[in-house]
Amino acid sequence: GTPLVAAYVALERGRVLRSSGRAEAAGPLFRAALDIALGAGHEHLAADAAHMLAIIGDAAEQERWARRALEIAGASADPRARRWVGPVCNNLGWTLHEQGRHEEALDLWERALAAYIERGDPEAVRIARWTVARGLRELGRVQEALAIQEELATGPPDPYVDEELALLRGQGTTPGTAEP
Repeated sequence: GTPLVAAYVALERGRVLRSSGRAEAAGPLFRAALDIALGAGHEHLAADAAHMLAIIGDAAEQERWARRALEIAGASADPRARRWVGPVCNNLGWTLHEQGRHEEALDLWERALAAYIERGDPEAVRIARWTVARGLRELGRVQEALAIQEELATGPPDPYVDEELALLRGQGTTPGTAEP
């Protein structure tokens, strides 16, 4: 078939392998999908493939492939490619957070929030705001984090918001445990 079909087939076969616990076998398919998509100008599939490569690798690979996905998506005029900015920034932020790179993580989470606002996705915006507040707490910016979590608490019940509020108000015993 066409490069579009070939890229989709490689990408989806890779997803099946990854979901089946065979991430190592999925890697070559994701790389093939990336190469085919880039060669054919299908930036949305290229960003998706780079994103998939990021979620199957170790921390160094996650960062390398996530930055490649952001490079592709961020430079694209295609809204289907640009939709990857938010999820990739979020995922990379958590990777960096786990490495103790909290300032960088917060920067990425703020970028994800902006992408979700631009996209007009209220649920993703809510989660991204929680994540930004989580990053602020990690950096000791408690009042800023508290203001965001208190505003989120006016919405639907959310145990993650409740846990963060308890931690921010000094009622929690193990800071850093809450993650969506």
